[in-house]
Amino acid sequence: MKLIIIFFIALILTAAPNLTLAQEGKEPVIYLSMEDCVKKAACNNLDIRIARFDAMIKKTDLDYSKSIFDTILELDANYEADERMTSSTIAGTRGVTSNYDLGVSKKFPFGTDVELDFTNERDWNDSAFATINPAWDSGIRLTLTQPLAKNRVGLIDRGEIEITELDILNMDSSVLDRIEEAMASVQKSYWALVLAYKRLAIRKDMLEKAEGLFKLNKEKLKTGLVEETDLLASRANLEQRRADLLVSENEVETAINDLKLKLGDITINRIVPTQELLLDERELAVTPSMNRAIKYRRDYQRAKNDIKAKNIKTKIESNSRWPEIDLEGSFAINGVDKEFANALDRMSETNNRYYWGIKFTFPFENREAGSQYKKATFEKAKALVNLHRIERIIFTEIDEHVRNCNLNRNRVRKYLEVERLQGLKLEEEEKKFQYGRSDSDTVIRFQQHLFDARMQKLNALIDYKSSIIDLERAENSLLEEML
Repeated sequence: MKLIIIFFIALILTAAPNLTLAQEGKEPVIYLSMEDCVKKAACNNLDIRIARFDAMIKKTDLDYSKSIFDTILELDANYEADERMTSSTIAGTRGVTSNYDLGVSKKFPFGTDVELDFTNERDWNDSAFATINPAWDSGIRLTLTQPLAKNRVGLIDRGEIEITELDILNMDSSVLDRIEEAMASVQKSYWALVLAYKRLAIRKDMLEKAEGLFKLNKEKLKTGLVEETDLLASRANLEQRRADLLVSENEVETAINDLKLKLGDITINRIVPTQELLLDERELAVTPSMNRAIKYRRDYQRAKNDIKAKNIKTKIESNSRWPEIDLEGSFAINGVDKEFANALDRMSETNNRYYWGIKFTFPFENREAGSQYKKATFEKAKALVNLHRIERIIFTEIDEHVRNCNLNRNRVRKYLEVERLQGLKLEEEEKKFQYGRSDSDTVIRFQQHLFDARMQKLNALIDYKSSIIDLERAENSLLEEML
């Protein structure tokens, strides 16, 4: 829970991002960096807010489990009038009894039960043989019970609280997983919006090239340097580029809406990202990522906490097989008089009662406790196996994600070179076209080759960014990077 608090304090205190508002026509535009998106998501993302409530709900279990040590106050007042017929006239024909009792009880962490009772009874009857009538009987009694075998020194009581604390830690860890997943989704949506704008820019550039080719063909057609089919081909290419541009504009709007949903943004602002799709040239290695995963992986920490909880549960169930041997002791004083105040005063006299004893309870077969102990032992062994399973999963996932990151980085490098070569090829073909040594179909085909290379580079870049985010998710280091 501590990490959740640190995370949200750090982000919410800086929740006012450095934003620049502009007006493009009538549509308000808001410029956001990745850091701005993270801050907004921390405050407004609904999945994150639900996860935080789940953590707070789970935390209430701790007070519930500790309630076994609550101090209990009991007040009891009653009145009884008895006019029933009796077989003896000595007892009288009518009796009135009133009780006014106050009691406090508490269980302590070492298993000790303590009860303190203050009792007051007023008794009146119409019997001629009553010595004190009415009579107040006031008394104080202190009772202590200490388990000596089962639940000795409060082992069971405190063990259940420790298990609850570990459950809460695991719940906090699961909540952080959900928060991290939401943050990863925000980052991917941000880069998807960057990609959509980049694709839009490329298609605008390709539209300009198509317009240029069409205009050039119109001029050459007048002078007879090209055929009518060249003009028709360039016109068809131009219309194709215009249609592609409409698709890209719609992709941008879809990406904006997706990011707004994850940011909890209900404004009409048009979001424009300020960060570029850049390539990190560093080669990633498995060992450093594995070290970070072992340090931060929350499922690994939960598995270790589960083993701790199963150890505690095994000790509890082992102790539950013991017989109940309770040492009991009490001390009581009282005073009796016609007046209530006098009855209280007489408690200072030597009207004492002492009691001590040992209570022994044990089921001969004890099958319930035995079966629960065996179950706890098997669950502990299962938890150990699960820890080893998670270790292997971590290694496999980290190895795969590191390879994906390196693969996508190398793809970007290759596509950058492809883009450069396709650009040079188009330039040379356009020069040839200027001198009448090429045709429109070839230029259009080469334009498409350049367009495809640019798109492949962008796709590789977005795959690279996504693989980096997936690696940080596999390491569970994404939130650590934000804090």
